[in-house]
Amino acid sequence: MPNTRCLRLNLTSLVCALVVCATTSIAQSQENQLPETAQGRVISSYLAAYNSGSSETMATFNQAYRTAEALARRSPKEHDDMYKRIRSQFGDVTFHSVADLTDDQITIVIENDNQQWFDMTFTFKGDDQPLIESIQLRGPVSEPGQTIDQALVESTIEGVLEALNTTYVFPEVAAEMEKAVRAKAEAGRYDDVTDAGDLAEMLTEDLREVCHDLHLSVRAGSRPGGPNPTPEQRAERMAQDRERNFYFDEPQILEGNIGYIKFDGFHGSDEAHEVVAKFMEQVLDTDALIFDVRANGGGSPNMIMFLSSYLFDEPVHLNSFYNRHTDETQHFWSKAEVPGGVK
Repeated sequence: MPNTRCLRLNLTSLVCALVVCATTSIAQSQENQLPETAQGRVISSYLAAYNSGSSETMATFNQAYRTAEALARRSPKEHDDMYKRIRSQFGDVTFHSVADLTDDQITIVIENDNQQWFDMTFTFKGDDQPLIESIQLRGPVSEPGQTIDQALVESTIEGVLEALNTTYVFPEVAAEMEKAVRAKAEAGRYDDVTDAGDLAEMLTEDLREVCHDLHLSVRAGSRPGGPNPTPEQRAERMAQDRERNFYFDEPQILEGNIGYIKFDGFHGSDEAHEVVAKFMEQVLDTDALIFDVRANGGGSPNMIMFLSSYLFDEPVHLNSFYNRHTDETQHFWSKAEVPGGVK
C-alpha cells in the first residue's frame, strides 16, 4: 500500500522550510538486526548505555569500549557534557537497520524521539576485543526503504529555487545559485538520484559552492521536523538543561586573577539569564575574562544580547536579523543595565 512521505528542505538562512510531499512505496529493510559479532555487541551496548540517560552508565561504557586516543580527546567532564547535550537534542534513539559494514566500520540507521532518521557510523580498532575509535552522526536522512522518483527530484529543485528567489536575503546571490543549479540539472547531475538524503546533500553542496553560506542547507526527513514536543517532553528537556546550568560551566579564577567561563550554548530562558547573572558576579573583580566558546553550537540571540551587556558601558548595536519575506529587520543592542547594576 502506498505511503505518503514528506521530503523536508530546511533553508535555515531563509527562515523558511519547504515541504514537498509525494506518494511512494516502502520497501522492507533487509538488514534489520546488528551483526552477531564483537563489533555488533559493542554497538548494542552503546545504544543501551546512551538510552539509559545515565552519565555514570555512559562513562562506564566509554572506559570499557572506547580507545585511549578517543578518551584523550576530551576530559571526562567534556565527554559527559557532550553526552548530555546530544541527549537533550535527540532523546532516545531506536536501531532500525545496518546501512553499511566493512572490516573496521559499521554504519547503522537510527530513529530519534522526533521521528527523524540518522546514519551513525562506528569506526573500530582491534578484532577480538574491538574498541570504538570514533562515532559519526549524519542526518537527518530519508526514511529507510523509501525512494524518490525523477518527478519528485525535479519538483523539489523547483521548490528550492523558488524559495531562494523569494526569501534569500541577497536576491542577486539567489539568482546566481539558481543559474548554477539549473546548469547542473541540464548536465544530468541529478538524473540518477533516488534517495532524498543524497539529493539534499547534493543541493546543499551546489548552493554553497556559489553562496559560501554555511547556514544554508537542504535537509531530508521523513516528516517536516517531527511532531511538536508535548508539555511533558518540554519539561523534561528543561530539567536536563537546568541540570547542566543551561550549558554553562562553573566559573574559574585562573592564575593572574583571570576569570574563565566555558559555555557550549546560548539558552534563551529567563532561568538561564539568572544563572549567567550569578556566574558573572563571581568574576566581577577579575582583571581579565575569558569566554571559552570552542564547543559552542549557538542558540538564542537574546542570551547573546544579555551576556554581551556585561561587556559594554553603553548600549551597543550587536547585530540585526532581516526577513526579506516580511521586509522586517530585528535589531539587537546590548542592555544599559544588568542584574545587580554592576558591569
